Formats: sequence, structure tokens, C-alpha cells
Amino acid sequence: MDIVEVEYQLSSVINDVSNMIFFKAREKNLDFVTEVEEDLPDHLFGDVVRVRQVITNILNNAVKYTDEGSVSLKISGRREGTDASGKPVLQLIVAVKDTGIGIAQENLSKLFGKFERVDLEKNSTKEGTGLGLAITKMLLTMMGGDVKVESAYGVGSTFTIRIPQKVMSEEPVGNFKEKFEKSLGEKKPYHESFRAPDARILIVDDTKMNLIVVTEFLRDTQLQLDTATSGKEAIELADKNHYDVILMDQRMPEMDGEETFREIKRHKDGPNIDTPVICLTADAVVGARERYLSKGFHDYLTKPIDSTYLEMMLKKYIPQEKIELVTREEETDHNKGQEEKEQENLVSPFQILESSGIHTDKGLANCGGDDEFYRSILLEYVKGADEKKKDLNKFLTSGDMQNYGILIHSLKSTSAMIGADAPSKLAQQLEAGANNGDHEYVASHHEAFLKEYDKVLHALEKVVDQREASDDMDFDENGVMEFSPEE
Repeated sequence: MDIVEVEYQLSSVINDVSNMIFFKAREKNLDFVTEVEEDLPDHLFGDVVRVRQVITNILNNAVKYTDEGSVSLKISGRREGTDASGKPVLQLIVAVKDTGIGIAQENLSKLFGKFERVDLEKNSTKEGTGLGLAITKMLLTMMGGDVKVESAYGVGSTFTIRIPQKVMSEEPVGNFKEKFEKSLGEKKPYHESFRAPDARILIVDDTKMNLIVVTEFLRDTQLQLDTATSGKEAIELADKNHYDVILMDQRMPEMDGEETFREIKRHKDGPNIDTPVICLTADAVVGARERYLSKGFHDYLTKPIDSTYLEMMLKKYIPQEKIELVTREEETDHNKGQEEKEQENLVSPFQILESSGIHTDKGLANCGGDDEFYRSILLEYVKGADEKKKDLNKFLTSGDMQNYGILIHSLKSTSAMIGADAPSKLAQQLEAGANNGDHEYVASHHEAFLKEYDKVLHALEKVVDQREASDDMDFDENGVMEFSPEE
């Protein structure tokens, strides 16, 4: 194992692990609590992959060995001088506390041994090899960190890890708890934070559902929105119109986002030679931001797209003179109306979806807590499913791993968007196989994906009336859903 250090955003790592653990904890009816020091520097330098890995390992164990109560994540920091290059050093302190079964004192010394699992009789139903903590300790040692454990048998445990990281910028993480809860839809429903009726943006994505999501999120901002479903179409629009921002999907068939971006910028006399281009990608691995910036993109957003981060990104790059901030009074009135609407719709058919393994709370969070919007996304997920399955089978039969990978990538993202984790995870594995040209692997796991995909579709058919069509949507001759301007 090697340590590969890069610049990264701490808030992104915390958000990733918190999202994953929140839903794992929810499945066991556990509370998940986060507490992050607001003044922690956000831009750090270290092995972000390993940092994420050790935090995830500790959190996974906490959920695994806790059957009731809660799991909490507390992140703080301690300044400790500078390194040889003069960069400030932060001792990142991550404490994970649970109300689980705890560990007897005589077993604490065994915790980090290879393949060691203590109290086997009590933990006979828990899956795992016992390697997690051994690897965690090894990685922490390699990074110059350590781990300590406090535990009371039958009461719970607290694992505290320390990781030294360089500070690249003093920009703080901010109120993570508030932002995290808002992103989950547990607080007030989504409401636009700004309006920009004089600004114009272009959204490029080959997946129709993603265009719907972004367009719906931005509808109340009054932005002038153009959409394109291919690189070629995006280039044609960019040659004719000036945009304040372009949102560009990275993975598209025929011409991907990077090629499209380069072609737009190659037109030196074009209207968008200086337009900021933001990459849209499902690539959430660490180092992705740096990689896309090195290719010329101004920034990047991960999918499924979060409405809060989307607006923050647009406010950053749209000319400030075109931005009109929404007042607190307007926001309060909007939220009051939303709460009244929610009270009228307490009984939801989403229980059918939950029983089929679809996490509707996750899907609703991805839709900004908007029930009606979520239903429209579910409707779009069902539409065209037969054609997608037909295409997947065709690509598999012909051995076309490139197009199989592109389509399964889309299904991975859209399944995650609605909260269908099972087909999304299988699609992720198939995508990796297709990208590696491993036809044998794809062929042997293809039916398992279709089985989970069909399970989701059958559940949706009980909830979603496919004859429905939103009043503000229509289809062009190519079948691309577009939004008509409101009266």
C-alpha cells in the first residue's frame, strides 16, 4: 500500500462518508449525529483516499456492532506548527462514538490484530473478515497518525483517530451539520437562494433525467436555460449563443465532455471563449476535482446533483451584477406554503417503494425534498426502461463494451438519484467491467442487474401512473424532455 498525497476538500470527504453512513444507520433505526468544528480549514493536503478509507472503516464498524441507539461523528483539529516547506500542519482528530455492544478490557489489545474478531459468540451474526481495523491502523501509521479506543462492555465505544495533514488554505469548512441536514431534506424544502433573469446558461447531458433534475432545481431562479443532449448539439448552441456558465456532463457517447469543452474553446472568435465551464460527473473519487481543473474546467459538481451546491456554484461564476439574492421574507413565505402542502400529503404511497428496497428519503433529498418533483423523476425513470434493457442486451450480445459502459453508467446515476441502491451498485460494478473490456464479467453479472432493475420498475409501476405528464413539460421530435416557459 502506498500513500499518495493530493490537495483535497475536507468538506467533500465528510459529506461522502456522512451520506453513506446516514443511510446505513437509518436501515437499523439508528440515529446518526455529526459535529464538525466550523473553523476547520477545508483545503488540506494528504492522501484523501486513505483518509476517507480509515474514517469509513471506523464508522462502518460502529454501525455494524450497534443495534440500537446512535452513532456519532465528531471532527476537530489541532494546529501543530509547520512542515519543512513552511505549510501549516493540522492534526485532524476524528472521533466515532457508538452505543453498541462495547469491548471488554481484556480484548482491547486484540482489536488491531490481523483477522482478530473479539467476542465471537456475541458477534456470530456479524459479517466481516476482521481485517478492517488492522488495515486502518496500518494506514494511519503510514500517514503518521494513530488510533485510540475507549470502551465499556455493553455500553459502547469511542474510536479516536489522529491524522496529520497540511493546510493549503484557511477557508473554513463552515456549518457542516446544517448543510448536511439540509441536503438530506430533513430541514426546510428546497427554495432558490437567488434569481438571475438576465443570465443564460447551457446544460449538457446525454441523460434526459439529469437535464430534468437540473432544470427543475433552477426553475425558480428565472435563469434562461438551454439544454443539449450531446456534444455536437452543445457546440452548435455555443457557436450561436453567449452563456454565462456552461454545465457539461463528462461522460457522453460519441463526444465526451472533455472533447466538447475543447472544441468550444477552440473557436477563438466564438461567444463562449471566456465562459466558465463546470464539469458534471459521477466521479466522486478524491483527486477528481484536481484532474478536471487540470483539463481546463473551471470547477466540477458530482451527480446526483445537490441543489444547494449547484446554486453555490452558479452564484460563484455568474456575473455578480446579474445576481438578485432572495430575501429572508420571501424564503419564509415560501417555506410556510411548503409546510402546509406537506401536512396535506402525510399519507404517501412511497411505502410500496420502501418495501421494494427504494430509499425514498434519499430520493426525495436528491429532489430537494419536493414530493411532486420526485414523482416526476420516478415517472421519467420508468419511461424508456424497455428500450434501455433492449439496448443493454444488444450491446452485450455484440460485445460493444464501450456503449454498454456508457448506458450502464447512466442507469447507475439515475438509480442512485431515485434511491434505488441495489441496481445502482450492480450497475457500478458492470460499468467497471465494461470499462476494463471484461466481457466475461459483464455477461455473468448482467442478469443480476436486470433482476434488480425489474424489481424497481415493478414497484414504480404500482405508484406512478405512466399516463401522467407534467403540465410544464413537452417532448420535441427527438424525444428529449424540455421545459416550457411559465405563463
